[in-house]
Amino acid sequence: AKYASERLLQKTIENNTKCSLLILRPALVYGPDEGKSFYGPYGFLKSAINKDVITLWGNGGELREFLFVDDLVEVVMRLIFHEFSGLINIVNGRSKTFKDIIKIISELVPSIKVNSRSRSKPKVDQAYDNKLLQGLLPDISFTSLEDGIRTIYEDEIHKDLKN
Repeated sequence: AKYASERLLQKTIENNTKCSLLILRPALVYGPDEGKSFYGPYGFLKSAINKDVITLWGNGGELREFLFVDDLVEVVMRLIFHEFSGLINIVNGRSKTFKDIIKIISELVPSIKVNSRSRSKPKVDQAYDNKLLQGLLPDISFTSLEDGIRTIYEDEIHKDLKN
């Protein structure tokens, strides 16, 4: 559905010289105050802080791109005013696993509880090349997964201290 929507938008403006189209495809975005605890950095950290069990699908070894929300905002703000027109993946080019997330969290929250559940679908790795983005924004830097999780952790701890 997303791809079909992109193609429809491209077809709609392809002959219109008065406008351009920028299609952004961000990686899995995470950050503080996500609202719900999804399967990923925020959800895992929230579960660890609450002393809940974190459940991994399979062994948690599938690769994903995780993008800190502040980095997405920075890229969007800069590309809005850029001359580039077309499709671009908003990724840092450094895929990590869900096991990597668990390792980072275990350094912040002692004695986290993790179990695994059998996969219901085959394992799929997702890795992306970000050369196009780096070419358009050569000075862009991305928050590491470690720093992003640490930022969320500090935000959650400060919230608990206020309550």
